[in-house]
Amino acid sequence: MRPRVLKVDLHLHSSHSPDSRVAPRDLVAEAKRRGLHAIAITDHGTTAGALEARKAAKGFQVLIGQEVRTRDGEVIVLGLEDDLMQGQDLAKTCREARDRGGLVIIPHPFDPLRQGVGKHLGNAVPYVDAIEVCNPRCFFERSNRKAAEAALAHGLPGVASSDAHRREDVGRAYTLVHGTDVLEAIRQGKVQAVAGQVGKRALLTRKLAKAPRPKGRR
Repeated sequence: MRPRVLKVDLHLHSSHSPDSRVAPRDLVAEAKRRGLHAIAITDHGTTAGALEARKAAKGFQVLIGQEVRTRDGEVIVLGLEDDLMQGQDLAKTCREARDRGGLVIIPHPFDPLRQGVGKHLGNAVPYVDAIEVCNPRCFFERSNRKAAEAALAHGLPGVASSDAHRREDVGRAYTLVHGTDVLEAIRQGKVQAVAGQVGKRALLTRKLAKAPRPKGRR
């Protein structure tokens, strides 16, 4: 019998994203090991990782997701198997996803180091189901604080997720979902964000490792 309160990580990246090397099946294995009940794999611009993970999940719940790049920042869409068009207007993307039955979450909206929607959030609010109010990969604490304030101001549920690009980050933050239908529970606001954090030293080390090296250095 499935528990009535589920621990769900709603934002994970697999090797189908250019900035992750974790195989989809390994995300599933790590989620099980950490006691999660479900995950959403949300690779950049594709549902391929989520679909692959679902085949290998063996009874574990994998939500089909994708992180979509719009002209005004990134959006997470859950529940649709087809890849959505990249680079469109923010509100148009959210509206189209909702019209097709998808669930829309705005991730890291106020992170200045990543593609958050920031000041454009208001344009999309009528077509948004939830806001990510805790993302451990936000370097500045105020980014998550502003997201939580925005969720409250717009009357939207706040969710937490790891945004893991590495296996060891799976489940660092997650959402408690009250009900067995995850997407419907989010729509109804029956969720609770459980905060987590990646150490700033680790985040800085990772960012420096990605930075281009000056010419002449190896």
